[in-house]
Amino acid sequence: MSVVAKTQGSSCFEVYLKGAPELVASLSRSETVPENFKDVLEFYTRQGFRVLGIGSKALPEDIKWDDVLRMPREQLECGLQFHGLLVLQNRLKPQTIPTLKILKDADIRTIMVTGDNLLTAITVSRDCGMIEEYDSVIAVEANLVPINSSTTDSGCRLQVQYTYAKLPGFSEKLNMVQNGMVDEICVPAMCEGRYHIAMEGVTFNLIRLHDSQLLNKVVLKGTIFARMLPEHKLYLIETLQNLGHQVGMCGDGANDCGALKTAHAGVSLSVAEASVASPFTSTQQNIQCIPTVIREGRATLAATFGAFRYMVCYCFVLLAAVLMLFWDGQKPSDGGYVLIDIVLSLIPPILFGSTHAFPGLVKRPPTRSIISLLPQLSMFSFIIIQIGVYVLAYEYCLMQPWYEPFIYDKDNTHTPAASHSGTAILTVNMMSYVIAAVIFAPGPPYRKNFLSNKLYVAVIVAEFILVSYLTIYPADAFSNFINLKPSPFIEYHLVLYVLSLANFIVSYIWEIFFIQGFLFEYVVPALRRLRGPIHKYEKLQKELEANSKWPPVGRYEIAKLRDEYGSDEVDAAITRHSSRRYNWT
Repeated sequence: MSVVAKTQGSSCFEVYLKGAPELVASLSRSETVPENFKDVLEFYTRQGFRVLGIGSKALPEDIKWDDVLRMPREQLECGLQFHGLLVLQNRLKPQTIPTLKILKDADIRTIMVTGDNLLTAITVSRDCGMIEEYDSVIAVEANLVPINSSTTDSGCRLQVQYTYAKLPGFSEKLNMVQNGMVDEICVPAMCEGRYHIAMEGVTFNLIRLHDSQLLNKVVLKGTIFARMLPEHKLYLIETLQNLGHQVGMCGDGANDCGALKTAHAGVSLSVAEASVASPFTSTQQNIQCIPTVIREGRATLAATFGAFRYMVCYCFVLLAAVLMLFWDGQKPSDGGYVLIDIVLSLIPPILFGSTHAFPGLVKRPPTRSIISLLPQLSMFSFIIIQIGVYVLAYEYCLMQPWYEPFIYDKDNTHTPAASHSGTAILTVNMMSYVIAAVIFAPGPPYRKNFLSNKLYVAVIVAEFILVSYLTIYPADAFSNFINLKPSPFIEYHLVLYVLSLANFIVSYIWEIFFIQGFLFEYVVPALRRLRGPIHKYEKLQKELEANSKWPPVGRYEIAKLRDEYGSDEVDAAITRHSSRRYNWT
């Protein structure tokens, strides 16, 4: 960033520039840049300091303010006098390391995207736990070089170099120049997957423009992206999304707006500009909110699927009971529909989402598709179990010596008389909605147990007591309202009640222990392993694991340039600051 100012009493305007030290040095006169500039810069950046370069120059006295306004930036920001380095330290916030550890334990990948120096970013990422002490960091640098330097051919090619980043600590003890140390220590660590790719925005953009296959590789293994422009952040998120990742973005500045809007979930740490483009805004200016967002999102997804399964099963078990009644020419009364549709089935799905999220994060995310194996098996099996119970109750009613068959009266089709068989089916059917409200209320590991939701528990207990009362021996007023016909023996009602309780126990064991326990924890992961990788990033990960020659550390990769660019792609690869910094030919 540069400014033009004129001090009081001065006869000329002065240009002041601060920014990336490498860029400021390239814009300054060579005699003003110390010979040990690179060594000093590396000394501070390797320790995690944020370093800015400072430069200035005086404009000729005959230049007026109108002339300054018309001068291009390239003319203002050249021939500067290099003044030195401004060294700043941004200490890690106390919440950063614990938060990143929570994400790492949950197998959630974290990536640092920053505008700071690459060595500063690598050091900070290691300090906060994104890179372990014994992990390897491979710096990737891309340049445009002439195809044939001995001719006048103006064509260029992309040259990508891979080198180990040398940091304080364990990696500082390695002699990265000697091949023996690299082969004996670094290569085994890389073979086990403990290496991270680090690059700057210019390199990222060059690879993005000219080699899409290499772009997918470096993004898949990339952990640190430094000197990134706002559009680079956006392209990085799009690349991660194209690989099949669900991407969340956390930022606090106006330069993060595009990335925050592009990500699947953007979290702004500021109530200023970034909050406009972000769907989530944190009142705390630290990343402690990220696990909370993930936990709440998973809890909401689990609750939504639970409510959906409840409503589907409610519709079909009611349909099954009504069809069985229709078979004999019967039908539920209006009071029965009111009891089932309003009293028993309306409140539970409304309260599904009121249970708080589980306090911890697990590695495995919840099911993302309602048409996948477990949700479908859960719904169909529950419906089948309930129909089986209705059939048992119906057959048990027919076995009773006092049973009176229902006689169809066409004159009273809409208001049929009560019957013993209809009473048997409806009483066990009413318990089905209480069972569904219990077994379809998701709990750990994505939400707390529904017992922690006092309001929901109160509703379930009230419904259970009501259904138990109507099943065993209801008052005449309730019987007439629901169109029930009590039997002459209470033992018969007790048997139906025991059948309903057995239905409760069997359905609970089947859903909680078999489907959500055994199948979810063991069978489905085994099927996924047999199925192999599906997402693009999974296939690429498997390919890289099988390729021991990549990344080619200490060597170059050469790629031909693309002949054409899209209208949105001509940016940093041809900007002034890119060409000056790397002296591309």
